[in-house]
Amino acid sequence: MNLFYSFIIMNYNEIKRILCNTIIVAVLCNYCIYSQNCDDGYIYYSELPDNVTNASSCFYNEDLVVISELININSLTYETPLDIGNQTWLNSRLFNWVLTYTPSGSFGINQKLSQLPDNFGQLSALAWLFIEKHDLEALPDSFSSLSSLIKLYISNNWLISLPDDFGNLTNLTTLDLGYNQLESIPASIGGLINIEYLFLFNNQLTSLPETICDLELDWDGVSPSNYPYFASGGNYLCDSELIPDCVEYSANFNISMEQNYYSFLLDAPQDCPVVDYTSSIQPIFTASCISCHGNSAGLNLASYENLMEGSNDGDVIIPYDHAASTLWQKVNSGQMPPSDNDLSTAQVNLIAQWIDEGALAEPGSGCTDPAAYNCADDDVSTNYIFDIGGIMYDNSCNWDWNTDTEEADYVGGCESGPCDGYYNPGAAVDDGSCRYWQAPHGDEVVITPACGISVDWSAFSQPENSILESYHVQRCLGTGCTWIPGFGIGDANTETSFFDEYDYEEGVEIKYSIAVKYSNNPYWGWAIGASYITPGSPPASGDMNDDGVYNVLDIVALANCVLTGNCDDLENGCAGDMNSDAVYNILDIVNLANCVLAGNCGG
Repeated sequence: MNLFYSFIIMNYNEIKRILCNTIIVAVLCNYCIYSQNCDDGYIYYSELPDNVTNASSCFYNEDLVVISELININSLTYETPLDIGNQTWLNSRLFNWVLTYTPSGSFGINQKLSQLPDNFGQLSALAWLFIEKHDLEALPDSFSSLSSLIKLYISNNWLISLPDDFGNLTNLTTLDLGYNQLESIPASIGGLINIEYLFLFNNQLTSLPETICDLELDWDGVSPSNYPYFASGGNYLCDSELIPDCVEYSANFNISMEQNYYSFLLDAPQDCPVVDYTSSIQPIFTASCISCHGNSAGLNLASYENLMEGSNDGDVIIPYDHAASTLWQKVNSGQMPPSDNDLSTAQVNLIAQWIDEGALAEPGSGCTDPAAYNCADDDVSTNYIFDIGGIMYDNSCNWDWNTDTEEADYVGGCESGPCDGYYNPGAAVDDGSCRYWQAPHGDEVVITPACGISVDWSAFSQPENSILESYHVQRCLGTGCTWIPGFGIGDANTETSFFDEYDYEEGVEIKYSIAVKYSNNPYWGWAIGASYITPGSPPASGDMNDDGVYNVLDIVALANCVLTGNCDDLENGCAGDMNSDAVYNILDIVNLANCVLAGNCGG
């Protein structure tokens, strides 16, 4: 047996070298034999990776050149052009390409792009392109040559501008530019004659070209799938003279979507300077209103105090809700002032902004970060009430959890102004009170079961203005939760991964609840995310490569990790502990070799 083991170890590298050379020769032979099946300009691949769909085995060479250049200039580790992203080829041309960054690389890639090659426009048959969550700051000039492009999803990058001739992409029906850093949009955008969805939210836009109104968009609509056809919230579109009417009067002017998955709509007002009543609002009333409303119908507009006392019919200002405020309704409809003395659109919008900021006598202090808890997102109880192991963590301003009915009751706390720590659009000075809800969840958390369970949330990004103090993690099964060692209530751990030495059961769902303690949050329960996994069976003893077969490859793998002392670090390393003594040594190798020879491993 020792002789058998020694033979394996001594000859392993030589065997591996011979196998590699054999594979290379086989690939070259296959290419020589079968490449003639493709037309000139096309390359034959005998075997396709799982991420590639192509009815043919021929691939257009110029498309492959672009993909190879993308890999090279971004220093990616993909071995061939077919390995990067999810690719669909039609008539041997690249048709659909999913390059979205995901930490696991599932349905996308797990390495970030910082640039696109200058020859990117050669992908002339490309119709669908998903290239979200990267570090792209610009697009090459050739990008406008993608004449077949129908859908472009390029959100969550760092784009500052678009090519001037971007409007040449006349086949585009969907353009998602959300969550970038765009400072302008080229006038050529008016040439996107087939556009149906246009997302411009959460950029740095201060103006838009008038040509945008040439687009035949449903400016106010939302699709049955709850996607707006147009949305431009979260920008700096504050000057009416720089905003085309089709945008300014769109019902979706101040609409955005949840950043990671676009799973729900968000109210996202333009980030405009806070309106001061004394310098901006009272002069409007003094010039246009007090000649009648010095005390008409009980309404006196000569001062802030008189205004807030209302009229004979009650309040005329409803803080934070201009649409429900009688005064705004009157001036917006032209009913006030009378005759032909209507206020300008800019003045009416300024009054609306002042009301939505809280109708304050003077700008105050509070939380000025829209990324904090936000009344605009508190219209649904489940957004800010978290269920962890049957315990409800209620951080909502508008809702209270009823322990009797086990349902959320609407109490409308935001109607009287934001709750403590919530974003206050009427605040001019940040007082450091912002509380944050963001916690690792979804694709931000990579859970890998093997000999225990590995959990990694290094892809999670905390809000820019927040101060993160610690993570606290529970493992939950059903309604019972257990704190992970090192991530308990009393720990101050900022690590973003751990290995859970948990003896899981096949087919039993496990929830990992990762909570974040931010400096301004009262405690860790104000930011909790949940991620789930239903693991399969753990690795079988001796099956080092988890392929269901016991052979010399398993023996070699175990011998290597015993020699290097890293069995615990391998994904299926625990399968090498043949005698279950938590030690990896020659006894485990001998036991595995014996059962391989006897053909009774796993028994």
